Amino acid sequence: MNGLEIKILEKRPCEIELEFEINQEAVDAARLKAFTKIQAQAEIKGFRKGKAPLDMIKMKFSANAEHELLQELIPQAISEGVKSQKIDALFYPEVKDMDVKDGIVKFKAVYEVAPNFEVNNYKGLAIKKKVAKVTEKDLKDYLNQLRDRSSSLEVDEAAIISDDSFVTIDYEGKIDGEVFEGGSEKDRILSIKNSGFIDGFSEGLVGLKVADEKKLELKFPKDYHAKEYADKDVVFYVKVLEIKKKVLPKLDTEFVKKFGADSVEDLKKKTKESLNLEKEKQNKRELEDEVIDKLIKNNPVEVPKTMVVNETNRIAEKTKEQYKYYGMNDFDVTPMMDKFKKDAERQVKAYYILNQITDKESLKADDQDIESRIQEALKQNPTQEKEVKAYFEDSKNKVNIMTDIVHKKLFDFLLENAKK
Repeated sequence: MNGLEIKILEKRPCEIELEFEINQEAVDAARLKAFTKIQAQAEIKGFRKGKAPLDMIKMKFSANAEHELLQELIPQAISEGVKSQKIDALFYPEVKDMDVKDGIVKFKAVYEVAPNFEVNNYKGLAIKKKVAKVTEKDLKDYLNQLRDRSSSLEVDEAAIISDDSFVTIDYEGKIDGEVFEGGSEKDRILSIKNSGFIDGFSEGLVGLKVADEKKLELKFPKDYHAKEYADKDVVFYVKVLEIKKKVLPKLDTEFVKKFGADSVEDLKKKTKESLNLEKEKQNKRELEDEVIDKLIKNNPVEVPKTMVVNETNRIAEKTKEQYKYYGMNDFDVTPMMDKFKKDAERQVKAYYILNQITDKESLKADDQDIESRIQEALKQNPTQEKEVKAYFEDSKNKVNIMTDIVHKKLFDFLLENAKK
């Protein structure tokens, strides 16, 4: 680009700041080009489209031309800055300190780049490996969960509400003496132990009997998801309609057949194997988290701000979607943003550190790795050979599979080279 002068102002971790100056000749040429472009499209009374005199165009559209010339010159200069300074920019730079004076355009641009560092101390990590072990308590708790899922509720006419009760109620809520939206309901069934109501609601029902009525004077929490009710006093008028108790099925042969087992012992054996596999997966996740934390500690590195911001926003949006699934469409994630930012920074740091180790140790996924995955999938799905092969031939799936293979190789390498 003719008429452009570029200076390096400062190099910071993950940032390069350049200063640009575009001389008058280049600016005048861009201005003329802008006016000519405007002239071709201008419709002015007394002239055919595109035929108005250029002097008239300059008088009427000077502001438009200045905007147009900057729209052309700035991206050109920024692109030239990348080329001339050999900048591997991650994003379009932040443009600041724009100054147009005496026919000369000056501005600064801050480019974000990947961190420049050499990963170290990734071998010999002090990692405490866990052994997956399923206890009798684990087994008993899980079997009770299966029974709980198959439980039924039976009416208990003589019951008094306890922590384990399930109740049907009518309730009406009022704030400042007025009924509020979403604060009243008829025939609502709730579990006292897991009611989902604000603190004090279900607890206030304990000890009541069928047909009892009670006034509950409570307060919404300060961080309540519906901001218009947060930290406000509320009164609920509740009437108990019905009380039920949960009845669990017996752990016998008839029950276990529902889960594909031939006997109680068979179910216990299969459950233990399943729980052991899940514990192994959990241990692996915790082990990988520990490895990442130690790598970050051993390799202090600053990361691009925009990447952290983008990852923070991604985590926030994912969290909102999770709350929407439970019907909380207006859940406010603002109080959680500091944690999201901290998590995002950790993930971005891990991305750069792990990628550098992967490159340094030449860890790759080859055709043999892919073929092993295919054979493994065919072994698990012997009657779906066509579908399995189609899945692996899909380019998007293949990329994800190769990424997973490299990820496994990387952590296998790090654990193999950890302190014994």
